[in-house]
Amino acid sequence: MNKLFMTLVATALVCTPASAGDKKQDAISNAVHNNSFRAEGESDRDQYRHPEALLRFAGVTPTSTIIEVNPGGGWFSHIMAPLVKDKGQYVALEGNPKRYGSSGYAERLAVYDEKIKSNPAMYGKNAIASWLETTPSDVAAGSADVAFAVRTLHNFARRGYFDAGVADIHAALKAGGHFVVVQHRASEDFAGDSAAANELGRFKQSDLVAKIEAAGFKLVASDEMNANAKDSENVSVWSLPPSLRGADKNDGKYKDTGESDRMTLKFVKVGS
Repeated sequence: MNKLFMTLVATALVCTPASAGDKKQDAISNAVHNNSFRAEGESDRDQYRHPEALLRFAGVTPTSTIIEVNPGGGWFSHIMAPLVKDKGQYVALEGNPKRYGSSGYAERLAVYDEKIKSNPAMYGKNAIASWLETTPSDVAAGSADVAFAVRTLHNFARRGYFDAGVADIHAALKAGGHFVVVQHRASEDFAGDSAAANELGRFKQSDLVAKIEAAGFKLVASDEMNANAKDSENVSVWSLPPSLRGADKNDGKYKDTGESDRMTLKFVKVGS
């Protein structure tokens, strides 16, 4: 990563942690550490994904309306949904299946609403699922406090809906709402263009900040909680844990690296 860029960001953007006595801290801690909805083994990834720190960074409370963009297998859903199920709302906002043709992935997206309805104990009665690029949107404009996009914006770019997808997120957030991004990072001196970085599952941090700010957001904080200095930032993220795709799984080279180096960014919605 570009150390000068990171130093300037870290100097300019300071996060103040919430009081340890704040009741919402107890709720967040329970959602991460005392939560029967988390599947066996999921907490093993906490050391790389830092869910408790991320929720605090985002400013989430049990009364928040949370959008999780592209929740996939539900690793974060199992934490976020129980946190807000009683007093807030969980919204799963998936990529539109039309972007994925007749693949098995498209079929999984199409049934996410059923997944939520089949588990009210975890998601609560207010939870909904919808798709990006849907007119009219099922997500009321200006209704969400926080939207999370965790390790997914490279797919927006690879499938050609980055601008449309981020615009939908902007529309769904309240004025002053937060867009929290965790994204695999490419080195600032990465030799290829943006498309080449995206094919590795990555973005240069400077490029991603510029693209999101151009969509009506302003960067207000960054954190290195998900950084990993062992990651070269120039290899495919899918060759690293937990996927180890295309790698010799008996070779410690990628396994010992751990999960990818990631930027963690908080933007505020500008305008109405």
